[in-house]
Amino acid sequence: LTATPVRTEGRNMAEEICGGISYELPLTEAVARGVLPVPEYICAQYLFEEDIQRVEKLVEQVEDEEIKEEYTKKIQEARRHLEQADGIDKILGKYIEKKNGKYIMFCKDIDDIDTKAGQVGKWFSQVNGQTTISKISSANEEKENTKELQFFRKSSDDTLKLALAVNMLNEGYHDEELTGVLMTRPTMSEILFRQQLGRALSRDSKGTTQIFDLVNNIRYFENFRREIKEIIEKGLEGENREQGERRGYSKEILERFKIVEEQIDFI
Repeated sequence: LTATPVRTEGRNMAEEICGGISYELPLTEAVARGVLPVPEYICAQYLFEEDIQRVEKLVEQVEDEEIKEEYTKKIQEARRHLEQADGIDKILGKYIEKKNGKYIMFCKDIDDIDTKAGQVGKWFSQVNGQTTISKISSANEEKENTKELQFFRKSSDDTLKLALAVNMLNEGYHDEELTGVLMTRPTMSEILFRQQLGRALSRDSKGTTQIFDLVNNIRYFENFRREIKEIIEKGLEGENREQGERRGYSKEILERFKIVEEQIDFI
């Protein structure tokens, strides 16, 4: 069993080990047939500094002074726009209703976990003044990660629970009590994006789960939603409509997708 037979370096493990795939139910197919729920997706690029610095370095290399000046003004305008926009505390306060919910926060690296641990009190100040943090990292011993994860999973007090993860929980972890996921790690891998998204799509989820995309990964989500639309339309085509409906395909599934775009002008 695997969710990702093709590894990031391109090797197809299903072919190498088993000679092919015996049965396949892709994530998009499972959502299209109503097997998995659809989430609420809130896109709010707040963690932008690396993007700005990357663009600034490119602008420095421009030889034409007139063009360089034009781009520099655009960067300054972007900074001003973000400074005037709602901060992450207001955005989380606006959309999180369950004050004692459970969220996985995907971080960049070990240092980032410690940085985020120091920030979450302010981030969630308009949701709940008390947060409980678990740190789950590939740098930890397995025993320590198991202890942290059990604490996160079983905690049922009135605090808001956060599991800060680095290179962990991307796959194979399902928790019907999970309220949502916060993406604070930008990625160039659509596979990794879908793995992280999948953590919030548990079959037994109790209510609508939320995805907070704070690093502008929405392009991958748009691909995800487009694939689901195509699968549903194909499943309901012509003479296959009745059979398609029996298999769970329904255009109502698309209507359940909620995509909220905060700070879209800046993005």
